[in-house]
Amino acid sequence: MMFLLMFKENCPGNDEKRRLTEDSIIRSEYSKRNELQYVIEDVTFPTEALNNIWDLKRELSDKKRVKVKRLLTNIPDTIDEFLSNPNSVFSKSEWELNEKGEQESFNKLQIENYVPAEFYSMNKNATLIFCPHTKGLFGVTDKFKIVKAGVPAIPEGFYDILSSQSEINAGYFMGSSSDSDVTSKTIQEESFENQDKFINNELNLMVATKAFGMGIDKENIRCTIHINYPGSIESYVQEAGRAGRDRKIALSYILFNDQEIALPTEEELVDHDLDINMYFHKNSFKGVAKELAVIDELLTEIYFPNRTFELENLINNEFDTNVKCNYWEGGHNKRLYVNFNFSEPLGYLDLNTLNGFPGGTVNPPLSAQIFPLLKEYIESLNINEDVYLWLQRSDKQIGIEKYSNQKERVTFSILQWVLQQHKGAGKNINGMAQDSRTPFI
Repeated sequence: MMFLLMFKENCPGNDEKRRLTEDSIIRSEYSKRNELQYVIEDVTFPTEALNNIWDLKRELSDKKRVKVKRLLTNIPDTIDEFLSNPNSVFSKSEWELNEKGEQESFNKLQIENYVPAEFYSMNKNATLIFCPHTKGLFGVTDKFKIVKAGVPAIPEGFYDILSSQSEINAGYFMGSSSDSDVTSKTIQEESFENQDKFINNELNLMVATKAFGMGIDKENIRCTIHINYPGSIESYVQEAGRAGRDRKIALSYILFNDQEIALPTEEELVDHDLDINMYFHKNSFKGVAKELAVIDELLTEIYFPNRTFELENLINNEFDTNVKCNYWEGGHNKRLYVNFNFSEPLGYLDLNTLNGFPGGTVNPPLSAQIFPLLKEYIESLNINEDVYLWLQRSDKQIGIEKYSNQKERVTFSILQWVLQQHKGAGKNINGMAQDSRTPFI
């Protein structure tokens, strides 16, 4: 919310009140770009029928998709309007103070041989859409999202929705959470392949996270669209600045929902655009009390809620990969499922028999090695109870403070013994040589 308030007050454009000033935290050489026309697109809708947060997410996402489709259709004519009217680019006061200079500046903003009807033909012009997430309703693509048992999710990302739009040749670019699993490598390879195509004018639309664009100077990007406002005005100016690199008229849109919505399932009003912006903060910071409890645990005793973490480490260290283990039970069946980060199944271990079942695995060779490793390791522990019970038992290790104190005591004892021997070296060298005992503690 604070960002949009700052943005509305300081954004350059046809409104004098929205122009960046010298007092802005953005350096003036980056912000004073007459070719960039900033537009905040309001996305407001009735909320009376919403019952929960998922209704809100779905409805807001649908409204933003509709808005993006309309913008992509209207961009050619919108740019033409700016090219035809200097008053839409410069403020009245600027024009009156320096009409000749502003007219010269306006002439430099013109796009040579611009024809709105040919905007998308031959990929002459390009648009860049920034999404806050990699997948989901406000994400780039669900191409790699797995629901369960290897079944792909219904594609609902903005790339998925816009790829079929008329005259659009779309690609995607996003980062991945790991360098080790198959899906992450595929995402990286396809993302950079799409980036090359976009730069070489083989695509006219790129749907991406903020990971895209650093160091890229593509002159014919005529528009950027932010599905949600970024976390800071610096980030926005930098990302919006991907457009208009040829110093010709370009557009920069933010889709903004300013509603604070009351939901039956929520105690407080929900500002979903703000919640998207605070996603990583809320998931990493659980409050002061929780942080203090974590620090206290690290210093005293570290508790592990179950031993799946132990088995994950065993697999990841052995095969240099990144898997997650999840315990599941249904009646007599007790299983340990093993998956990659994107819920890509590798199969499961039957905890009653310790036999592996790699059915539906995305990596048969790896699964063929994982389950024998798990069986051998668990059997080597000589567990005196059912494995599924052992798996669910908590474990603990001494914390940093206790470990440090133990090490200090040991180090001090060693040092004390060395000094004592050193002092007595001149008197009883033979005695030292004969005494092989080392009183470390």
